[in-house]
Amino acid sequence: MAINKNYRDYEFSSPLNVWNANDTSYSKMKFIEFNVEAGQTVYVPPFWHYSLKMVGSDDDHVCHVFDYSSPMNILANAFSITNHLFEKYGPKAGPKEEGKITTI
Repeated sequence: MAINKNYRDYEFSSPLNVWNANDTSYSKMKFIEFNVEAGQTVYVPPFWHYSLKMVGSDDDHVCHVFDYSSPMNILANAFSITNHLFEKYGPKAGPKEEGKITTI
């Protein structure tokens, strides 16, 4: 699967549109689609790719992201963390564009 790696903001995404599965890239992927009702919680395991589709008015949505950094997690992601710090604070790091929203 293709992955867009944005080390400056430490965001990783896919260019594939999972809501329009006409591409042959989806042949080996498995999808789980479900609705989350009020009072329910969804747990996404570490390193799983996910996509959220919000239905209804904007006032009805709440999304919390919790993450952690254990010593083994930091060691496993040392390459990506180093690239992130270099891109963000390195000698060629330019000013960040304020107010820019990245959409997939």
